[in-house]
Amino acid sequence: MSDPSRPTLTPTLTPTLVLVLALGAGTTGCDLLGPDRESFTVRVESISAPATVAQGETLIAGFQGFVGPDGCHRLREVERTRSPGRLELRFRGERRTSRNTVCTAEPVSFEHEERVAPPLEDPFTIVVRQPGGGTLERVVRVE
Repeated sequence: MSDPSRPTLTPTLTPTLVLVLALGAGTTGCDLLGPDRESFTVRVESISAPATVAQGETLIAGFQGFVGPDGCHRLREVERTRSPGRLELRFRGERRTSRNTVCTAEPVSFEHEERVAPPLEDPFTIVVRQPGGGTLERVVRVE
């Protein structure tokens, strides 16, 4: 029997506590709330582009590469700098680093296409910045 002079503790969950618990359980593996991410330059394995393009045509170039060994890696963005004779790209990746992150074991690769509208100067050089400061380049003649 309870003593009326002693306060009774009734377990209740406030809406805020419920939200915190739901977010904590729902984001395990996604880490949406934390800054536990690491940015890096992605290695591009190849550039595919025609040897020549006609003056006034749009140049279409393809890029293939490997982002990371598991699902914690993703391609975040492509940084671009453009002039009439040059397109310079840097592929930026992101890796989740939280201890609570669960990642797939599937390696992550990518294919990307760039459409470069005229004007194009001859020769037109495509430059991709690589990890460690090197570059991958492809020259396209404009006729």
